[in-house]
Amino acid sequence: RLSVAKGEAIEPEFAGDVEAWVAERTRRRAQEAGEAPRVYRIGGGRWMLTAVSRTRAGGIVAVRTDITRQREIENSLKAALDEQELIFEGATTGIAFIRERAIVRCNRRFAEMFGYAREELIGQSAQILYSSGEDWEQVGREGYPQIERGETYQDEIQGRKRNGQSFWMQVTGRLVEPADAAKGSIWVINDVDDRRRAEEKLKAALIEEQRIMDTATVG
Repeated sequence: RLSVAKGEAIEPEFAGDVEAWVAERTRRRAQEAGEAPRVYRIGGGRWMLTAVSRTRAGGIVAVRTDITRQREIENSLKAALDEQELIFEGATTGIAFIRERAIVRCNRRFAEMFGYAREELIGQSAQILYSSGEDWEQVGREGYPQIERGETYQDEIQGRKRNGQSFWMQVTGRLVEPADAAKGSIWVINDVDDRRRAEEKLKAALIEEQRIMDTATVG
């Protein structure tokens, strides 16, 4: 009755008959007694959580809690996570979460870069991404001590695609949580193969040009 007096809506079939509505609500609460708490929305956009139980004397106790603020926080958090997921999947660079040097999660671009389906990479050792075991060990030897100090590690090293083709990649790694290395690390991979090969061709051309000039001078 108090809820109705405060403006809570009565279902249409009980309009004008508060006592009938109270009796129906009491019947529903009796059915809910002992069941899992129920979450629902009321007037004004507020969210409520109701838990119903029976007393030893046979009565019914319904505890109703306003969880509007909690729902707002949850919705805001979900929106933020959805936005992060959109950025994660839409990134033009490969991104992977690594724990104990195994792939926990990666985005679509990461899998495409190495020629795998994402589900094929999950749980795999990150070693399959490197052109050789020595390169993988080098990153472990040089990179992990650096990121465990809270720093960012970056290097260019050769990766290996599923078909065995090698390519130059820039790897950038850091801890997910600087204070807790056990939570793993996040690695960003950029394909720099075209640039590296262009640099190598230019270097070779310059060396050849210098050799010709030296030969001409001697002659």
